[in-house]
Amino acid sequence: MIFILWFFGLGTYWCDESQQCKVHYGSLVETCRTERGRFAWTCEGICGATPTTPTYDHHTPPGPATDSYPPFVVDKGIVVCASTKICVGEQDLCLRTGSGADLVPNLQASSWTVRRNAKGFFNFAVKDTDDTYFGIDGHDGQTDCRNNMFTGDRNQENEFTLKWNVASNGKICHVQGQSVVYFSAKRCLEQGNCAGDGGQSCSVDDGEQWKFDGCDLQGFDLKSQEETCVPEVATTTAAPGTCGSNGWASDRDGNTKCGSFNMSPYDSTNHAAMTNPGDSANACCKPAGGGGTPAKCGSISDPVAWCKKSDATKFTNGLISDISGSPMDISCKADPCTPEDDGATCCEDTTSTSTPFAPNNDILWMLTLSPMDIKNLNVGSKVIQGTNSGYLTRVMDSGASVQLEIKAETSITFNTYEDLTVGNTTIMNTNINVATTVENQGDAAGAGT
Repeated sequence: MIFILWFFGLGTYWCDESQQCKVHYGSLVETCRTERGRFAWTCEGICGATPTTPTYDHHTPPGPATDSYPPFVVDKGIVVCASTKICVGEQDLCLRTGSGADLVPNLQASSWTVRRNAKGFFNFAVKDTDDTYFGIDGHDGQTDCRNNMFTGDRNQENEFTLKWNVASNGKICHVQGQSVVYFSAKRCLEQGNCAGDGGQSCSVDDGEQWKFDGCDLQGFDLKSQEETCVPEVATTTAAPGTCGSNGWASDRDGNTKCGSFNMSPYDSTNHAAMTNPGDSANACCKPAGGGGTPAKCGSISDPVAWCKKSDATKFTNGLISDISGSPMDISCKADPCTPEDDGATCCEDTTSTSTPFAPNNDILWMLTLSPMDIKNLNVGSKVIQGTNSGYLTRVMDSGASVQLEIKAETSITFNTYEDLTVGNTTIMNTNINVATTVENQGDAAGAGT
């Protein structure tokens, strides 16, 4: 049996993909610094490494330069988490600074400061440093998994360090043009070697959900994976005279432009809409009554003006709110919401006692149900029982029973002998055990039923 031993010099690594020994930029610079001692500062220029000319870590240099996409504007943003560990799911495996994306047990991992900028992009810097970021090399055209991420001090602030996306389901992804890659630990977990640059970027979502130890990013209105981890739209597709070039996209001026006509803008990723010739609401906004997935009342850009327009004598105080004062995100009949179809559903009536939720004319009901699956019972849904109706403001599941809090006019009465419909879910009367008023916000007294 013949044993072959491989020896690699400092600043190099073995690349399984190409079966070659390659230079690892981060380690190379660290080796240079060690050897040059007090002249370590001279290492910063290796391979043209300057703050304005980023160098790229191991494996794959970026794709060719292109002006097809909007230029990235450096914006570090504000701190949303001063110190956290970036860990994968329930695994005791977290990100550590070094050179590549080392994944180690929590106690050995680095602490990171998380920032978010005005466009919603995140960046992750090693705590108490200014420019030691978790970053990625250019990945234009990538269709596989690669070890092309870095955590060392490159003094690099650009789209490859400051433009990470975090989706509401815990996925971390990076978008470069048409290339979307996900931060993944799947392969190193399978191979049992995560400490040595185990984290990879993969063009296919491997399912890992990352968590930020002691830091809740959900409070920052994270978007879904379907909205976040999507290719960019090239500006070259928005020729002069089209809706895209005229700024009608949702991430441009579309919300304001379309909103003034009570219409909704198309997303910039909608190629057909962006390349449509025109510079008007009729040409560039979603048609009134839209169809497809209904919009939410919360999508109305100016509730006060919109609701008042529905009826000059009613709907003057904006959107209907729950008992805590937060607007209830109720579904409209279509997309976009329209005053004619959705005024009575979306808007708070503060001038008349003839429509829901007038001040001093509403009441809270509490219905106690037998244990049941509550996943389809959404706050804001309309509740109907016979000829009576209201809106669901809270769902409480104790295990032994489920309680529904419903807001309605004082003239409305709920009971235990009629079936109940919450949104699209029907609850049989045999499962309704108690129906009682818990708070009268007007003059009627609470009473059991």
